[in-house]
Amino acid sequence: MKLSSDTYEALLYQMPDKQEDVFLAIARDGEAREVTGNKFLKRHKLPSASSVSSAIKGLLDRDFITYDKGVYSPYDKFFALWLKYKGII
Repeated sequence: MKLSSDTYEALLYQMPDKQEDVFLAIARDGEAREVTGNKFLKRHKLPSASSVSSAIKGLLDRDFITYDKGVYSPYDKFFALWLKYKGII
């Protein structure tokens, strides 16, 4: 199901800041591995592995991202496309 632009804006606005930062980093990469590793943290200017782990748990619980075979990715591919279209990522 494709959601409207207003819905995506609301979802992004309602995310806690740390979750938003991690979600945008994963969406920017499309598929992310080792999200608590130094390489990922530095590339996306994220604060610490522990804050990313906490954000990941929240994002997974709320179905914003998926995890399969070591890879994190946005659950809603249209959301990621919308972020690119709007110039957010």
